[in-house]
Amino acid sequence: MTQLAYLQVLQGTKFKAEVNRNDTTVVSGNVQRGMIYDSTGKVLVGNSAHQAITYTKSVNELSSDIYQTATSLGKYVKVPTDSLTDRQLADYYLANNDNLKDVLAKIPNSAQYSSDARYDKALEYVQSHNLHFTTAEKNAAEIYAKMSGAYQLSTINIKNSGVTSGEIARVGEHLSELQGINIGTSWSRNYPDGQSIQGLTGTVSTEKAGLPADEVNQLLAKGYSRNDQVGQSYLEQKYEPVLSGSKSQTQVYLNSQNKITKEVKKYGGQKGDNLQLTINANFQKKLSALVKSAEEGAGGYSTGTYAVVMNPKNGAIYGMAGVDRNPETQKSQVTI
Repeated sequence: MTQLAYLQVLQGTKFKAEVNRNDTTVVSGNVQRGMIYDSTGKVLVGNSAHQAITYTKSVNELSSDIYQTATSLGKYVKVPTDSLTDRQLADYYLANNDNLKDVLAKIPNSAQYSSDARYDKALEYVQSHNLHFTTAEKNAAEIYAKMSGAYQLSTINIKNSGVTSGEIARVGEHLSELQGINIGTSWSRNYPDGQSIQGLTGTVSTEKAGLPADEVNQLLAKGYSRNDQVGQSYLEQKYEPVLSGSKSQTQVYLNSQNKITKEVKKYGGQKGDNLQLTINANFQKKLSALVKSAEEGAGGYSTGTYAVVMNPKNGAIYGMAGVDRNPETQKSQVTI
């Protein structure tokens, strides 16, 4: 009785505060990159907007929680499963606590192993017994794999290509049941004048590839996330600080169980600055045609033909083109 009074009267306020406690942190989001224009203002590299189903991972989120969310989300969203591995299917299956207990019960002396060793044994069991997974389970397993791979309090795209209006509607109706899931917008590069210009402008990494391995530490120190898309060659890489813009900032509120309870956008972010080149797109096309024609008439021993047209007074480049040729195979490739 004395202990009960102590808990209710003396410590009651403390426990109530702990239950109602909310931690806050800031989650950043990507914005569209700056455009790249030719000297006349023609778009060489632009952006396409896509509706996306996003996921923000909470702090210390359990695999069983991710399993429940992925399974529920899989009822409303279909994702490609072509790259799904047996290990990812097994991880999804064992994220269900009932399945894990059932598998461990079939492994002799499983209790004598450490928790990590037990899980490894369970993985071996599932993968060696060729369990049958339905289409729905594979779909949920792919979603689970993406969610599990996210870093704490980072936002990733579960699906950002081919999202249908029906999927948006169904997810929107059930957002309160889907921990960390939201509806957002993603951006991808497009090339209105053709992708050959990538030989000059360069390319941007995919979200799946994330940050280039040789620049991870430097980019993380600058505020990038590991799954961010960044310029990985030529102008896209050279002018990354200009083209990338500034990320949006969302205040995330966590309860005492480290679950996200509320999100409030504090800063909408700033689109990347545009880049205008001295190259003329129409002249560039004509130059590329001339170089290709010259290479075709150069004979079988040529290793390539290249041309750069520039202003001799200020060094401004009006056009550049090149064709590589392998004399042994006689195959040629337009580089720009």
